[in-house]
Formats: sequence, structure tokens, C-alpha cells
Amino acid sequence: MSTFEEFCGNSSFWDDTGFSDNSTYPNFTKCFRNTVLVWLPCGWLWLTLPVNIYLVRTTKNQRLPVTAFNMSKLILVLILVVMTVIDTVREVSEENLSYTAPNVVIVTGLINAVSYGEGSLKNLISCRRTFSNFI
Repeated sequence: MSTFEEFCGNSSFWDDTGFSDNSTYPNFTKCFRNTVLVWLPCGWLWLTLPVNIYLVRTTKNQRLPVTAFNMSKLILVLILVVMTVIDTVREVSEENLSYTAPNVVIVTGLINAVSYGEGSLKNLISCRRTFSNFI
């Protein structure tokens, strides 16, 4: 057993049986869903963060207006962060005699929460000059 499978809670990373001809959708393993399908999009978001910050800081005339839509996006993203933290804590604290949460659950929850926070930070950075006029 590899260390990555131990990281995933002794579950396999890839299983070809989830891709039969009779299936209408792919059935990925839990380890694959918690790593690749979460880490790649979040990694891309983090990778493009410096470029986004640079573009926001150098563009002087395009400010994101403070509207109800932008504020609702910010509130919804903050709710997503709280829900992700609650879900991760719930998953870790549900320790039965036969189940302990794998490390991948903790890492994936942390990656999701930080990525959602990054999205709200991008929105705040775009609105930062407008906030001083709004308040």
C-alpha cells in the first residue's frame, strides 16, 4: 500500500470498474474526488492569484462598484467558507469505532476554505477603493 493510499484512508486512488459501458456517468473513487477534482481547480485559482492581483492593482479606471449583487456574492462566499469548515469538523469528529477520517478530508476541507476565502478576497480587492466612498 502506498503512502498516498494511506493518506486517502486506505482507499484506492483509481478504480477502472467505475467506468463500465452500462454507466451513464463516471463513478470515481472517493480518493480521486477528494484530491484531483478539488485540488486541480483550486491550484489553478492559486496559481493565477498573483496575475489577478497585479491586474487589479495596475488598472486604475476599472473599479468594481459596490452593489447589492457584489455584496451578496461576498456574503455567499463567506457562508461557503463557514459551511466547509463545519463539514470538515463534522467529518473529523464523527469517529466511530470502525471509522476515522482520513487526512485527505482535512486537507481538502482546508484547501476549499482557503480557496473560497481567496475568491472573496479578490472581490474585496476589486472593491477596496469604492469601500472608502461607500462607508
